[in-house]
Amino acid sequence: GGKGGVFQYDFGKAVQNQDISFEHTGFLDQPPTLLRTAVSALKSRYKRKGHQLNTAIDEALERWPRLRAEYSRPPRASDRLYRSAITHPQTSEGCDRVCSDDPTHIIPRDKRGEHTDDPAIHYGLIASANQLMKNATLRDKLANEYGVVCFEMEAAGLMNHFPCMVIRGICDYSDSHKNKEWQGFAAMVAAAYAKDLILQIAPTSVEAEKPIGEVLGSIQRRLSDLKEKLQDLKLDKAENLSVARSPHFVVPFASDPDFVNRSDIWTWIEERYAGPESRFALVGMGGFGKSQMAIRFAHHLHATSPKTSVFWVHGSTRATFEESYRSIADVLALPRRHDPDVNVLALVRDWLQREDVSPWLMIIDNADDVKMLLSKDADETYLSYLSKRENGKILITSRSWDAADKLTGNGKLILRVPTMEEAQALQLFQKKIGRDANEAASLRLINTLDYVPLAVNQAAAYIYKRSPRVTVESYLEEFHYSEKRKETLLDSNQGDIQRYEGVSHSVVVTWRVTFEQIKREQPRAANLLSLMSFFQSQNIPEYMLHDYNSGNIGSDERDNENG
Repeated sequence: GGKGGVFQYDFGKAVQNQDISFEHTGFLDQPPTLLRTAVSALKSRYKRKGHQLNTAIDEALERWPRLRAEYSRPPRASDRLYRSAITHPQTSEGCDRVCSDDPTHIIPRDKRGEHTDDPAIHYGLIASANQLMKNATLRDKLANEYGVVCFEMEAAGLMNHFPCMVIRGICDYSDSHKNKEWQGFAAMVAAAYAKDLILQIAPTSVEAEKPIGEVLGSIQRRLSDLKEKLQDLKLDKAENLSVARSPHFVVPFASDPDFVNRSDIWTWIEERYAGPESRFALVGMGGFGKSQMAIRFAHHLHATSPKTSVFWVHGSTRATFEESYRSIADVLALPRRHDPDVNVLALVRDWLQREDVSPWLMIIDNADDVKMLLSKDADETYLSYLSKRENGKILITSRSWDAADKLTGNGKLILRVPTMEEAQALQLFQKKIGRDANEAASLRLINTLDYVPLAVNQAAAYIYKRSPRVTVESYLEEFHYSEKRKETLLDSNQGDIQRYEGVSHSVVVTWRVTFEQIKREQPRAANLLSLMSFFQSQNIPEYMLHDYNSGNIGSDERDNENG
């Protein structure tokens, strides 16, 4: 609708309180009418007859066989489109070595039909900037808002001064998973299309266009004017740093209106935050309420200490850890954060360690994997990317005491989070169910659920959603009907909006993840838990566990000797 074919997405004005820091104020000039007419004609021909780009490429490679290694089409298996939340670790190794092959991380691609162009030709807006696009979240936002079909780095400097049209061969998905394997073939496709387009234009039409010397002369004059203006430009350093130095609140979850305070845990957090220690941790099984306490404290701190920044880091994997740091760098508008040669983890850490930065709290949630924390990115471990300055505090939540101990360096700075007390669990259940319920039945239910906050929360959500057909009493009957029915009810993924998108947080899944972690880190403990599962949960004879554990140790030693 009158917009140019190229969109300069790093050109605009800063707008406060927006997740993307620029409001884009315009598009660049349109390609010449001559080229737009030729594209329309070629598009119509391709629609009727299909294109012959593959044939043209094959003929070129047959003529110059030495080009085959670099410009032939790569295997289809190397074409992988990852979901936006999955990021490539900061390493030079390829996706086939460091990125997960989990099919839930990859967007499936349908095979093209017999009468579908392959490769496909896309017509639309090209986004241009002076930095490489490696942010899948920003990519999706611009694609949805402006209909952008691809990103590049050269066209913005030409469109308003040089009459041209941009033809791009697409070789990656403009995310952190940069893949040069398709670069040669993409260039061949673009060249083959450009040849077809040129053959669409009559020579007499070209003669009527403005000579290139005249166009280049105009560009030279504009560059001279720009150089003079830059010589007079004085940048105010303090103004550039004001965004980063002002307080920020980067927490992806809202405060739960049904939150039930656990005063002993709350007091411990407040005392550690006010004390001299820079790091402290909450440790407990999944679903025990560690993250909920951290979320509530983050919002409380934001309300009572507005000059203190609060940052949230999802610490379960290398990818989520790095993505959280990238988000912090974007919010702080740190210089060089988009530079592919810059380590963003070190950039954020070094900024937080500056003496002139306002006080801050960083919450590292789900920091469960000791091996991940001690693994190296470039020459440093992920543990080393945590700031050590006195002007900041770090609160950790973890299922693993070992991981929390590595992060805090002091077992006295770790609080083991138990299940709720009966009164707290009852209050949570009554708040979540949203109506009066039989208190005696409610007490039996929360006792059956062992006062686990996540289980209580999801049971209340299940009953509330199906009321009045389902009551507390009928839920209890269903729960005790069979082990299979019990697992189905506990596998309900409802009632907790304060969870990461795309990740199941039912009680069953949460505990299954916890058990798998125990199997990896302490296999003998996992074997012991498996044995205990054959007994009723009450009054398991302690001597049996001692005997079993002693036997296991002996077996392990014999295995090592026979090794």
